[in-house]
Amino acid sequence: GEIEPGPPGAGVGVPVPLRKHNTIKTCLGAVSATCNEFDIPEPPHKGDADLHEKLKLWKDDDEVAQAHPFDFVDDLPKLWAACWTIRGWSKMRALKNWAMFLVSICMFARASDITTHCPLVEDMRLPPEGMWDDDGLPQFIEVCMKDWKSRKKANKGKPYFMRIWRNYKDSRFCPVYWLLTYLKYADVTSGPIFGVKGKFQAPK
Repeated sequence: GEIEPGPPGAGVGVPVPLRKHNTIKTCLGAVSATCNEFDIPEPPHKGDADLHEKLKLWKDDDEVAQAHPFDFVDDLPKLWAACWTIRGWSKMRALKNWAMFLVSICMFARASDITTHCPLVEDMRLPPEGMWDDDGLPQFIEVCMKDWKSRKKANKGKPYFMRIWRNYKDSRFCPVYWLLTYLKYADVTSGPIFGVKGKFQAPK
């Protein structure tokens, strides 16, 4: 359909059309990711030839200022605060998403690595005796990837372990603490560590 007009241009009474290629692509990507998360068939825009043709035409006209680079020191606390205050999110949903986010950083994961190809609880490995801290938490957790996007067919199903270490400096950003906390309260004891795709477990 037609793009809604934007605010009037400076000194001009006629609204300026909002034809921002990158903004539209970002929004469409969010729609696609949500559909994938909830196991919904391909979103309608994926096969919309007219839309994709328009995006090609608008691409060269989209003057985008350079984005602010992500800074772990400054921006992680902002994400932490945002995660726990998003309207409509339960504490359980925030817990799951925060654990998923931290684990994804440690794995350098694609979205599909923690959804479609999500590691299984059964394949997780905990450290041996002597590598547990006084607070009862392990110093690390190993998650196992058996498949991922573009992995060679000959290697599909073969275990590839990734070690996730504790963050001792700030518990807000400790993937080990938040993953174990999520698994406990979501009562996930088998299957994908982040549960069945599209279903958010509620704490018992």
